Amino acid sequence: MQQPYEPPAQSSPLSQTSEDAPISTVQVPLVIQYGPSLHSFKTLPVTIGSGSNCDLIVNDPAIEPRHLMIFFNQGEYYVKDLTGRKRVLVNDKHAEQQAQLVPQCRLSLNSQGPVFRFLGAGRLAEIEDDAVSINRPESAEHPTNKIPNSNFTPVKPNGKPKSGLKKFFRD
Repeated sequence: MQQPYEPPAQSSPLSQTSEDAPISTVQVPLVIQYGPSLHSFKTLPVTIGSGSNCDLIVNDPAIEPRHLMIFFNQGEYYVKDLTGRKRVLVNDKHAEQQAQLVPQCRLSLNSQGPVFRFLGAGRLAEIEDDAVSINRPESAEHPTNKIPNSNFTPVKPNGKPKSGLKKFFRD
């Protein structure tokens, strides 16, 4: 008897692996935007942590000396938690041992951040997260004040919108 057709399973934003994917050194690009800097790597795996022996050093007291590893296996990028304490989160879920990074997933180094978005094709970009910014001190790099509505148009007392062109031409 013929089995009914079942479509292939969709990859979930957090793909935990039941068995560890093997880690080997491969020539594949990884670009990480952290703060104002871009860090480019041509060989994986890459280790991230606060220790001087890491490929990307994150100076944060909540980050372990060897916090996580990003590696590549069979056409996919993975993250491995090196803390042994389930501190690395992918889409707000603990990356048990290792997890596959899929496009648009969130990678948090711990519950306080920093937080990255995996853009696919070996690109990670730090993102400002409202939940994370609550726990960070206010600074010029991480302001907590947000513009409530970017479509806001200032209005004169007579009810007509103010023109930005007058100020532009005066300056």
